[in-house]
Amino acid sequence: DGMFAIFEIEPGTKLDIDELINYFTKESQPVISEAFQKCVLDGISWNLELPMITGKNNQIWVNIQGNPDFEAGQIVRLFGAVQDITKRKISEEKIRMQTSRAEALVQTASHINSLDFRTILRVKIKNKDTFIGCISIYSIGEVRHFSNDEISLLEGLSNQAAQAITNAHLFENTERKLNNIKALHT
Repeated sequence: DGMFAIFEIEPGTKLDIDELINYFTKESQPVISEAFQKCVLDGISWNLELPMITGKNNQIWVNIQGNPDFEAGQIVRLFGAVQDITKRKISEEKIRMQTSRAEALVQTASHINSLDFRTILRVKIKNKDTFIGCISIYSIGEVRHFSNDEISLLEGLSNQAAQAITNAHLFENTERKLNNIKALHT
């Protein structure tokens, strides 16, 4: 029953190898197909982490393992296991992105330290009273005095950025809630 729940198909559904492979993404199908063939022909087990599309059209990641079962030196059947690893893959991707951002920040910081800044104009990006970030303009080499029009322009950009960021967060939250509601009705 666990495999049927992961694949989001009716318990007891009979699947041949080709039907099973079709649940995997187009990019994953050659990988899982080759693993099946090597297992059937050469008795080589596999342990793969691949993306797939479930019967309810949800993209997930699975760890799928397969092993040959021998009788009298001949492969008579395959057995294996499948595990939904989507949450772990999402966490790994978040860590990878955060690591990449941190490395870029360190690289940028070391570059910034080598520059000869004379003037820095910084405007907060905030939504209501919540600080989101800031927009900064630097002058290098000579001191620069920013006009009121330039400051107003930067403040306008800051307000637009705050609205865009807020809208993106609202969209994400709404999408997450809709997916939760859909999951309750399926």
